[in-house]
Amino acid sequence: RLDTDGFVKLIRKASPKKVIDASHPFAKIVTETVKEACRITQTPYERMEREEPDYGNDERICWVKDAKEAARVLSSMEGNIFLATGANTAKLYMDQVKDGKKRLYIRVLDNEKSREICKNAGYPDSHVLSVMPPFSVEDNCDIIKKWNIKVMVSKDSGKTGGVLDKLEACRREDISLVMIRRPEETKKENVPIEIPRIAIAGVNSGCGKTTVTCGILKALADRNVDLAPFKCGPDYIDPMLHGHIAKKPCRNLDPFFLEEEELCNIFIKDAKKAEFAVIEGVMGYYDGMGISSKKSTHSVTEATKTPTILILNAKGMSYTMIPLLEGMIKHKENTVKGVILNKCTKGMFQLIKPVIEEKIGIEAVGYLPPSEDVVIGSRHLGLMTAGEIQNLDEVIDAVGKLAAETIDLDRLIEIGKSAPPLAVTSNQIKEDGNGSVKRDLTGNVSIRPPEDKMPVKIAVARDNAFCFYYEENLDVLKELGVTIVPFSPVKDKQLPEGISGIYLGGGYPETYQEELSFNEDMKNSIRQAVKENIPLIAECGGFMYVCSQLEDTDGTNRPMLSLVDTDVHMTKKLNMQFGYVTLEAKEDNAYVKKGTKIRAHEFHYSKADNTGESFVISKENGRKWQGVHVKGRVWAGYPHLYFRNCMEVAENFVAMARKIEETRRKER
Repeated sequence: RLDTDGFVKLIRKASPKKVIDASHPFAKIVTETVKEACRITQTPYERMEREEPDYGNDERICWVKDAKEAARVLSSMEGNIFLATGANTAKLYMDQVKDGKKRLYIRVLDNEKSREICKNAGYPDSHVLSVMPPFSVEDNCDIIKKWNIKVMVSKDSGKTGGVLDKLEACRREDISLVMIRRPEETKKENVPIEIPRIAIAGVNSGCGKTTVTCGILKALADRNVDLAPFKCGPDYIDPMLHGHIAKKPCRNLDPFFLEEEELCNIFIKDAKKAEFAVIEGVMGYYDGMGISSKKSTHSVTEATKTPTILILNAKGMSYTMIPLLEGMIKHKENTVKGVILNKCTKGMFQLIKPVIEEKIGIEAVGYLPPSEDVVIGSRHLGLMTAGEIQNLDEVIDAVGKLAAETIDLDRLIEIGKSAPPLAVTSNQIKEDGNGSVKRDLTGNVSIRPPEDKMPVKIAVARDNAFCFYYEENLDVLKELGVTIVPFSPVKDKQLPEGISGIYLGGGYPETYQEELSFNEDMKNSIRQAVKENIPLIAECGGFMYVCSQLEDTDGTNRPMLSLVDTDVHMTKKLNMQFGYVTLEAKEDNAYVKKGTKIRAHEFHYSKADNTGESFVISKENGRKWQGVHVKGRVWAGYPHLYFRNCMEVAENFVAMARKIEETRRKER
C-alpha cells in the first residue's frame, strides 16, 4: 500500500502520460491518495468507474448511504442476515445489530486476517464462510437456503463486483437486499485531465456549422471514435442530431445558465468518458447577449480552452474570404486554429487554402462542396427534429462520407489533441443537516441524491410533439432519486402506472394538435392526476398543451387540457417575448419563494391570451412583462427552465411527487 508520498515517487519515476484509477468504487482512500499525488505532480488523472447496473425501481432493494445506516436499518428487520460486504465492517454490524451473534452470517475472503477480524468481532465459526470469489447466482442461493437468510447486505460494487448475481439470488429466494451506495467524492482537486476536443464555430448564423458538425461527427463515428457531443446555447434540435450520430446524449453548454466554473465541470463530466469531444457553437462566433460577445460561443471556447475551427460559407467569394477571416482572428484573443469552407468547390479550396494559411496564419483543414444530398428540412425553430426526418440516416451517411473525403480528419484530431488539460474545480457547495444542498455565491448547485428517501417515478412526455429537454434537467431529476418514465401524449391512452409527477417539455404540439386533442383518454388521465395533487411542470410546448384551446395559423382550433384558463394562437412570426430572460417570483408558490430569481429562455411562434402572472419576466435590455401560471402544483409557462440554476424548482417538484408516493404506500 502506498501513501501520497509513495505515489508521488512512483509517478515521478515512471513519468506516465496519464494515471488511470480503476480501483474498487469503495476504495475511497486509494482514489483520494492517487488524485492528490497527481495534483502534486501535475499529471493528468482519469477515474475509470465500474459500470453501474440499471436497477430500475426494484422495491426489493433498500438503499442506504453507508454501513452505519445499513446497521440501523437491519436492526428493524427480522430474520437472519447475510453480510456480503467483507470483513472490514464486520465489527460495526455485530456492535449495532440486535441479536447479532444469532442473526448475522458473513462471507469474507479466504485469508487469516479476515477470519481473525470476524473472530474478534464475536462471529461464531459456523456463521463465517471464508472463500474466494467469484460467486454465482447459485452460490448465493445456496447460502440463502443453508442459513435461512431473510435479508442480504451488499455494496453497489458494479457489474464486475457480482452485485447483479446477488440481486438475482434475492429475487429467486424472495428476500430483501440492503444496498450500500457508492461513496461520494469528498474532494474535487484541481487534477488536470487530457480531453482531446474541438469546437465548430460559425462566422455567422446560417453558415452551415450544423451540417459540417454532423458530417465530422459521422465521419469520426465511422472510424469507431468514441465521441462526446456538445452544443452551445439553449438549442434543442441540434443536440438531437448529435446524439443520434454519437449514440449518446448531447449536452448543452450555456454560459447564461452556467457560470464559467460550472460550465467547465459539466463539460468535463461527459467529455472525460470519451475519446474525442466536439462542441458545436451557436449563431456567429462572437454573437452573445444583445450587441455584445458576452455569453457567446467565443466565451464557451475560452472557458473550456477548446481549439476552434471556424466555418465560413464561401459561396460567391474568393479573396474576400481573407479580410473576413482576418477580422475574426484579430478582433480579440481567441482559440481559433483553423477554418473549414462550406459550399466551396474543390478547385476554389485548392486555390484559397495556401493564401489563407499564409495571410491569416490558421489552417484550412477542409471544405464541403454544395450538395443537395445533405440538406435537412427547415422549420421555424431551426432544423427539423431527428424523429421527424424519415431519411435521417441516409442524409447523415451522405454528409459523413462527404466530410471524410473533403475534410482532413487526421489533422482535426491532432488539433483536438493539442488542447491543454482541464481540471475539475470545487463548486463550494455546503450541505445542510438534512443532506440537501446550499447554493454558492454564483448560484450554482451540485446535489447529492436523497439516499434516505424512497424512489419516485415522474412521467416525462417524449414523442415528436414533446421532445425539447435539456439533458442536465433529466440528470438533476435522477440525482434527486427520480425514475424517469417516458410516455407519449400523442399515442398513449393513459399515464404510466405508479407515477407521482408529470413533466411536459417543449416541442411542436401545434403539428400534432389533432392527435393531442382527440386523445381524450390521455387528457382525462392527466386531468385526473392533477386532481389528485400530482405536480406538473409544463414548458412552452407543454404550456400550449395544458391551455384551453390551441389555434393554428389557418384558424383551426382544438381543445386541449384546460388546466390553465387561456387560449394559445400560433403566429407566423417569432413572438417578441423571446431570448434569455430572468424570472422573479411575485409571491410564494409551490415551487419557489417570493423574490426568487430564475434564469430561463423563451422562443415561440405563438401567443397566449394570458401568459400568467406568477413572475415578472425581464430581459437584459430592461424590457419586462408578466408570465408563468403557478396554480396549485401546476407550473405552466413559456420559459424553458434549466434546473442547475433553479434547483428550488426541481427539489420542490420532486418533494411534492415523493409525498404523493409516501401517501400511496401508507394507504396500501
